[in-house]
Amino acid sequence: MTARVWLAEFIGTFALVFAGIAAIASGAGSLATAAAFGLSVTVMIAAVGPISFAHFNPAVTVGFLMLGCINFRELLLYWSAELSGAIAAILGLQLFLGPEQLAAVGHGATSLAPGISLIQGIAIEVTLTFFLMFVIASCVLQERTHPGIYIGLTEAAPF
Repeated sequence: MTARVWLAEFIGTFALVFAGIAAIASGAGSLATAAAFGLSVTVMIAAVGPISFAHFNPAVTVGFLMLGCINFRELLLYWSAELSGAIAAILGLQLFLGPEQLAAVGHGATSLAPGISLIQGIAIEVTLTFFLMFVIASCVLQERTHPGIYIGLTEAAPF
């Protein structure tokens, strides 16, 4: 993995986390929040996908490992870029919005809705991650043009 790939993955993850959590923190509704996540993925895939394959998500990086597209060392480097990008996005939001506004939405951390058990939450997350990786793998293996559109719509759909 080159520094260019690492930086591309950092920027893409930063944009995804920044846009999505900014939408949540601003009080945007479910549709606007879904659009923020989905559209940020779409445009970042267009911007840096040719450089880093636009994982932007540690689970997706595991999927690329399982597909044989990357090795374990690269997985760790992708994860370092993704985690660094996410942390930088949170720090930026904290600077721009203030810690109180960010804390009010749990810093964007996913939490279970009332009435959803931990097991149900895990099952839902695994299922939605499967669909996301299924679409990503289909786009990669079929060499689709404009994969960001399909992947971005998949990212927005679960909301």
